Amino acid sequence: FFSAEHLEESVLEGALAIQPLVQKLIGFDEYFKSLTLDHEKENPWFREYWREYFKCGRKQRGKEVLGHASKSTIEESEDYCMTSNKNLSHGGYKQQRYLHFVRDAVYSVAHALHDLQVDLCGAGKSGVCDRMKHIDGETLHGYLHNVSFNG
Repeated sequence: FFSAEHLEESVLEGALAIQPLVQKLIGFDEYFKSLTLDHEKENPWFREYWREYFKCGRKQRGKEVLGHASKSTIEESEDYCMTSNKNLSHGGYKQQRYLHFVRDAVYSVAHALHDLQVDLCGAGKSGVCDRMKHIDGETLHGYLHNVSFNG
């Protein structure tokens, strides 16, 4: 009879594992932890994230609100949560291991769109010109394949 620990060792013995490079985004932790509810002026979805992060409407000044809490108790805790001077350094924030892949994906699309815009609209033009209003996926895909940047 094998224990679960022994079984895991026997299954993993001789296995070859490959893990992608994981690196922290320098400066992101400081930026993220400094965000306050005022950030919703720049990001319309931030209030929803804030409510979930701090469990707004589910706590009353640090005490758990039981499932049978009255509507006024929840509203009071919601008001407290949404008007307090908290930032995201409170709570259990931890940078996700693969955040840099998200950054790279956003940069890739941004660089591809920029290159496409320069080719179709001309260097020095801003915004979307008429030639850029209807782009097929194959064209954008070609630009994505030619993107390179340091990062």
